Amino acid sequence: MMPATKKKIYIGVGIFLILGILGAGLFRAQFNQKHKDHKESVAEKKQTYFCPMHPNYTSDKPGDCPICGMKLVPMEEEKLTEQMHSEHEEHKKEETEARTVPGQATISISLEREQLIGVKTEVVSYRDLKRMVRASAEVAYDPDLYSAITEYQAALEVKNKSKESEWPQVEERSNSLVRAAELRLRQLGLSFEQIKNIHPEDASPTDLILSEKGKSVWVYIQVYEFESGLVQSGQTVKFTSAALKGKEFLGTVIAVDPIIAQESRSLKVRARVENREGWLKPHMYLDAQISVDLGKKLAIREESVLNTGERQIAFVQKEKGKYEPRELTLGEEGEGYVEVLKGVREGERAVSSANFLIDSESKLKSALSSPAHQH
Repeated sequence: MMPATKKKIYIGVGIFLILGILGAGLFRAQFNQKHKDHKESVAEKKQTYFCPMHPNYTSDKPGDCPICGMKLVPMEEEKLTEQMHSEHEEHKKEETEARTVPGQATISISLEREQLIGVKTEVVSYRDLKRMVRASAEVAYDPDLYSAITEYQAALEVKNKSKESEWPQVEERSNSLVRAAELRLRQLGLSFEQIKNIHPEDASPTDLILSEKGKSVWVYIQVYEFESGLVQSGQTVKFTSAALKGKEFLGTVIAVDPIIAQESRSLKVRARVENREGWLKPHMYLDAQISVDLGKKLAIREESVLNTGERQIAFVQKEKGKYEPRELTLGEEGEGYVEVLKGVREGERAVSSANFLIDSESKLKSALSSPAHQH
């Protein structure tokens, strides 16, 4: 028989060993669980998705971009950190720019007051902008261009015949006549391509001086200088006339003069129009409309832009009830919207109604917080 004391010692050592083994197992299980949790946490952090077309939009699950409908793609953790840092820096820069708008300050308005004064906002987004160029026009009676074209045709015919001459001076002289006639046509607005399409055997351009049923007529449009860069050959033109109620005529821009008229500061645009019924007569006045596609632009509603005389500004909703002034750099205008080159970002909300009242409060707050007023 084993002494009682020794038996107790062995039992104690056994219990200690068992507890040690259980403790080690529990510790290992907890370690494994923490390691697993850590891996899952890292994996979750990496499962961030973004839109390739709109990197500012991110999501914690796959799907489609609510702005453009493009599939969201996974973003690496490092890229996410870099993206967030970039956005933070850009945000800081814009906030600094906003605070430096002279005479303006960020203001806060209660929800009740917003409803009372009728504050409305609209998201700044990319839009397909179009510009309608409207101008006065006149059915052409242009004996000068008629003479210039017929002279060019005659010069070409002489040049062709001079190739058979034994005298080189004859060919040189005929070439100089062609160059002079060509220069005259260029001054009258025809392009090099259009001049190349004039041949000696072509019929005389009587549609420049006569109007005949079933034939085309020339129409001259006076486009103002500030819109002249929008008009190009090949564009479609719609014409109407106060003398021909309910009638519309479609034409095509044929040529744009290279010289601005000094008195009217306008550019002559030449178009050809089918005169099927013979209603269009020389010197008849018409109204012209040319639709110009400006492409996809980041745009803001016209009503959102306030012109102070020195700068253009808009108020951006930073959060509900908080509005920040931004100075804008604007581009083309089209159908109620204005292209924004600088000042606001896609997805921000700009005030489109009651902005004059917000502007007044912004100026008042800026004046009250100025050092001159505090003294």
